[in-house]
Amino acid sequence: MKLFLKSDTRIAEDLCAGAYINDRLPQRATFRDTSRLKIGKQQLKNRLQHMNMLRFDWIGTFSKDYIRQRLKSAFFKF
Repeated sequence: MKLFLKSDTRIAEDLCAGAYINDRLPQRATFRDTSRLKIGKQQLKNRLQHMNMLRFDWIGTFSKDYIRQRLKSAFFKF
């Protein structure tokens, strides 16, 4: 998330290019698998299918605690 939001590296540019942001949910991005071959599935932008499971707003200026707590509730079901 930090790489997507605050970095200006080449990896961050690839992530932003592979992200889809819907107009109805502007603070959430989804990532689609755009690979056609098996070798394309190894790219970083095609490995982010687990980000589609997040059901909270994560694009914006939120505190680190907010994101940490939401990630724990999304991935760890107790």
